[in-house]
Amino acid sequence: MNAAPEHGDRYGRLTVLAKVKTKEGRRRYRVGCECGYSGTLARKSHLNSGRMTECFKCSMNRSANEADL
Repeated sequence: MNAAPEHGDRYGRLTVLAKVKTKEGRRRYRVGCECGYSGTLARKSHLNSGRMTECFKCSMNRSANEADL
């Protein structure tokens, strides 16, 4: 089993800021992106697997730029 993310750990462009619980009691991690956006909640499995490496804003910008090519 992969270790739980800790404050300050980096995953691509994301840095773990805090561990939080959702209203449903699920554990998530608040992460901040290099672009300055810090409103993203991530699952442990998404961070450890590399599935999530940037915030949705950066992801959308990258997708839009790739579509223009």
